[in-house]
Amino acid sequence: MNDIIDFSELDEFIDTPVQYYSSGMRVRLGFSLATSILKPDFLIIDEVLAVGDAHFRSKCYNHLGKLTKDTAVIFVSHHMDYVANLCDRCLLLDRGKATHLGNVSEGIEKYMASNQ
Repeated sequence: MNDIIDFSELDEFIDTPVQYYSSGMRVRLGFSLATSILKPDFLIIDEVLAVGDAHFRSKCYNHLGKLTKDTAVIFVSHHMDYVANLCDRCLLLDRGKATHLGNVSEGIEKYMASNQ
């Protein structure tokens, strides 16, 4: 329990009912719970982490990097810097159809070219 609270940085609010938490506070608690105690075999993360402050986002992405050693992480994002740093394979979708599967750098190039 202490690891979850420490990672979420919600110690001063932990006794507040969750319905009074902001969306960012809920994300902090949810991410902390999902990654600190559960040790999942796989984890799907979308850009929900974008609601946190820069310090917390950085801490989450660093933690995700460590998790990838023992956990299959599916990371859904439009932030190419994060994709480049976290991922070892890339699936690019365009209107629900796969347009690239494989090399991350090539996937990022195709994504950038499709958004010009």
